[in-house]
Amino acid sequence: MLVRNFLYFSYLSFIASPCLVANSFQDNHKLNSNTIPRKNLYTNLSRETDQFLLADFNIDIINSNDKINNDLLVFDEVSEIKEYSSIKSIEYTSKRNKKKSLNWNPIEKKESLPSGIQWLPIERDNTLPSDINWLPIDIHNEPDLERIANNIGDSNLKILHEKLFDFKLLNIGNAVPTFQTLSQDEIRFTIGQVSPTASGYAKGTGNQNYIGSLDYGFQDNLLLSFFYTDADDPLTKRIASLDTQPENRWSSYGSSFKWKFLEKPTLKMAIEGSLENWMVQSGGCAGDECSSNTSNIFNSNTSMVENNNLVGSLSLPIGLIYSSDFDLIISPKLTFLPGSQSNQYGEGDFYGNNYGIGFGMAYKVLNRLKTFSSYYVPLGDSKNSFDDNLNFYKTSIYTLGMNYSIDSRTNFQAFLSNGFGLSPATSVLSIPSSDEILYGFKIVYTPTKLDNYYFLKKERSSSRKFFKGLSVSNNSYIDSGDSQLNILYDAEGSWHSKYEKALSQRFLVDITAGITDKEANTNSNFKSYLLPGNTILRGGAKAIIYSNQSGNVTSSLRGSFGRVLAEKKNGYFFGESINTFNLFEKVSFNVNPKIGFTGTGESSGFGTGLHWKVLNKITLISETNIPIDNAEHNMTFGVRYSPGESSKHIDLYSSNAFSFIDMGQLMKRDENILGLNVGILF
Repeated sequence: MLVRNFLYFSYLSFIASPCLVANSFQDNHKLNSNTIPRKNLYTNLSRETDQFLLADFNIDIINSNDKINNDLLVFDEVSEIKEYSSIKSIEYTSKRNKKKSLNWNPIEKKESLPSGIQWLPIERDNTLPSDINWLPIDIHNEPDLERIANNIGDSNLKILHEKLFDFKLLNIGNAVPTFQTLSQDEIRFTIGQVSPTASGYAKGTGNQNYIGSLDYGFQDNLLLSFFYTDADDPLTKRIASLDTQPENRWSSYGSSFKWKFLEKPTLKMAIEGSLENWMVQSGGCAGDECSSNTSNIFNSNTSMVENNNLVGSLSLPIGLIYSSDFDLIISPKLTFLPGSQSNQYGEGDFYGNNYGIGFGMAYKVLNRLKTFSSYYVPLGDSKNSFDDNLNFYKTSIYTLGMNYSIDSRTNFQAFLSNGFGLSPATSVLSIPSSDEILYGFKIVYTPTKLDNYYFLKKERSSSRKFFKGLSVSNNSYIDSGDSQLNILYDAEGSWHSKYEKALSQRFLVDITAGITDKEANTNSNFKSYLLPGNTILRGGAKAIIYSNQSGNVTSSLRGSFGRVLAEKKNGYFFGESINTFNLFEKVSFNVNPKIGFTGTGESSGFGTGLHWKVLNKITLISETNIPIDNAEHNMTFGVRYSPGESSKHIDLYSSNAFSFIDMGQLMKRDENILGLNVGILF
C-alpha cells in the first residue's frame, strides 16, 4: 500500500515539460500579437525631420557573463510617428531633396561677437602618443554586429522567459495565505482535490474533497476570489459508537478578498477575509440510489442533520523577502466556525471558533519550479479535528509541495498535507474522523497570460494528421483555444462522450461521461469502478512533455479522476504516458504505458495502436492493450472516414475492450461488439 501511494504521488509530482521560450512579453504594455517582429531598436525616424533620433533610446551594455539586466531597454522617449507616415531611407530622402527647387536667402545677422574677447590655447593632456603603430585590420575579425544584436534579443528573451513563468503563490498550503495578489484584470482558474493515502472506510480512493475557484485581480494590490468545494464520502474512520457508519458531506461556497496595503523591498503585508456558506450533512440517506438511513454524529436518530452555516475567516499575511527566489510568510489567522450542529432530534458538538498562526516558505528552485511548505499552529482552546470516538481536539496543519509551470498559462501543483478543508474558513480542519496525511493536486490556468508560442507550424501540422484513438490515445493535439468532441455508441447500448479543450499550446483538459450496458460481463476484479448500468463521470488533463523538431515523435502525460454515480460511488485515479511516432506521412504508431490506482489495488498494462491512412479519406485503426498486472488483453479494429481536410470523422469499430473510458481499457468483455464513434474539431 505504501509503495502504491508513493508511486501515485510520484506520478503526480513529475508532470513536467521542456522549458519553453515565448515570443512576446512586455511589462505593463498590451500586445496585439504573440510575436514580436524583429526591428532595429537602435534608431527611430521622425517624419518631420527625416533624420535619426538616437536619443530616443537608452540601451545598457550587456555583460559578458550573460547576467540579465532588467533595465536592458529603457525607453526614455519615443518620437511620435503620425498615422499613415512612411519611413524613408536616408538615400531616398537625399535624392528627393535634390529634386526640389532651392531658394537661397541671406540671413540677417543681428548679433556680433564682443571685441574684448581674448583667445588662448588649450592645453591637452590626452593627446595621442607619437609612437602608435597602426596596423591593417583583417576583415574576418570584424565585430559581428548581427551576433551582437542577437545577443541583445536573446537576453530579452531570457527576461521574457522568467516573467512568463513567474508564478505567484496565493497560498502556501490552504491554511496559510501569502501577501501575493494578481495583476490588475488578471484571471486565474483552479481545480483540484485532496484524498487520503489509505482508502479508509470509504474504500475506493477514500474520502475526497474537490475545489473549483476563480481569482480576479481587481487592482494590482486587491484580489477578489470565488470558490466552491465539495466532499461527499462517508467518514474515513469507522465510528465505533454508532450502529451504522454516517454518510457525510461538506460543501462550501463563498468569496474572499485580499488587500496588499504595504509593499516594501523586504517587507510586504496584506489582509485577507472570507465569507462562506458551509453546508454540513451527517447521517440519513445521501448519494445517488441510496437505500437506507445511516446514523449521524450529532444525535442518536438516523435522520439526516443538515445545516447551512455562515462561516468566515480573517488573516494578516506578512511577507519577509530575503531574495527574489525565497519568501518567508507569517500569517496570524482567525476562523469563525459553528460550535454545534442539530436537527429536530437534538444537537451535538462541532469545532467552534479557531485562532492560530501559520508559517510558510516558498523557494524557486528553477525558473519553472517552486517548492513550498507551511505549518499552521492552532492556539488556546481551538479545535480543528475529531477522532473515531467523536472527541474534538486541536492538531497542527502541515503542507509540503511543489508548483511546476507546464507552460506560461498552466501550472500544476502536487502536495502532501493533513489539511482536508479547501476553502479559507475550513482550511484549518483535518479530514473528518481522523488526522492523517493526504495527497493533493491542483491545476491552475491563467487565460490572461500570453500563450508561449513555441511549436513550429510543421510540428503542429504533423501532430494533426491523425484524429484521436479509441482504446489507445494518441497525441493529436489541437490548437490553443480549440475544442474536440467525441460521441460513441455501441450495439449493446453502451455510450460515452468526451469533450476536450486546449487551454494552451501544451495543455488540454477533458470531461468524460458515459454508461456501460447492464449486461456487460468481465472477469476483472475492478468491475465495480465502471459499474454497468450506472453513469460514470470523470475529469482529466493532458500535458505534452516532448516533441522533436520535426514533430514525428511526441510524448505527453495524462491523468484523470472521477467516480461511478451510484450508491457506492467508487472512484479511481488513472494515468498514462502517451507516445506517438509518425513513422511515415500516412502511418502513426503509439506505445502507451497505463496504470489505474484504486482502493483495492492497481491495474497496469500498455497499449499499442496503429493508424494507417490507406486513402485520402480512409484510415485503418488497429489497437491492443496488453496486461502487466491485474489487467486483461483486449483488441480493437476500426475504419475511419474523414472527408479530405475536414475537421470531422466517423468510425465503425469492433472491440472486446470493456470500455474506452480510462481503466476500462485494461479490462476485457466476454464478447466482441460493434460500435460507432463520431468526432468533430471546432
